[in-house]
Amino acid sequence: MPVTCEFDSKKKLITMVVDGQISVSDLVSGYQDALRHEQFERDMNVIWDLSRINLTKVPVSDIRKIPMALNKFMPARGDNYKRAGYQNGGRLSHDAYLYQYSEACW
Repeated sequence: MPVTCEFDSKKKLITMVVDGQISVSDLVSGYQDALRHEQFERDMNVIWDLSRINLTKVPVSDIRKIPMALNKFMPARGDNYKRAGYQNGGRLSHDAYLYQYSEACW
């Protein structure tokens, strides 16, 4: 599975790990699965591990659609949580655009 989730209820934290070649639908599906998980709690903080992501076959036009695709989940997700992500040894590259919402989250 391209997106896996690790939950830490004590820390109120989800770690989303994105692995390998991924499509927009894979990413949206993984996000939806996290929100449906029995350990998910509204407003849990999230860390996105993008260290193994491969977007070489994903058109930039598709990448730009991701924030809107994820936005529909915001009522279930909550609006009082923190987001962080890392890629390539802790440094976010242009791929971080995937997870930008209307507000600057990086």
